Amino acid sequence: APGAPGGRAAPVEPRKQLKETDALEYLNQVKQQFGDNPTIYNRFLDIMKDFKSHAIDTQKVIERVSKLFSGHQGLILGFNTFLPPGYKIEIRAAAPKKAAPEFDHAYSYVSKIKQRFANQQEVYQKFLHILQRYKEEGFAIAQVKAQVGELFAGHDDLLGEFGNFLPDPAGAKAPQTKTKKNKAA
Repeated sequence: APGAPGGRAAPVEPRKQLKETDALEYLNQVKQQFGDNPTIYNRFLDIMKDFKSHAIDTQKVIERVSKLFSGHQGLILGFNTFLPPGYKIEIRAAAPKKAAPEFDHAYSYVSKIKQRFANQQEVYQKFLHILQRYKEEGFAIAQVKAQVGELFAGHDDLLGEFGNFLPDPAGAKAPQTKTKKNKAA
């Protein structure tokens, strides 16, 4: 049975018998996703033709489809349905540039604000209100940052630390794909 060096042994799962309609439904999903860019749909068809004619192997199909559909996790994972037994595309999220702060750090930060403004409870309450509105109403990060900047004017340490809790403004990188080939039991 095929297997990659160091691959995990996995029980052979009974495969659902694929029908032509399964493939057509998937093709329609691809076509709908890239309706505004038929080049991607056509490249996908070319990859499938190359595979069917044995010009490329399963591993190359996985690499090309993963790259072609980068950022479209549903399509990438849906493609697993058509891979031979023992092959599977897994998606792992790219590590963010800035690690999310630990809960203890967040708790400590909020406690610091509460202590700093012990004699000005309205500042602390307004801070909590800004965060709540961000969570519930989806305020833009820039708006939250501006409001907190105004609220904490003159408290550069609090403003600097607040930046640790904001998402990366450049956005998360596209997920990376990882191919896993299991040994058949």
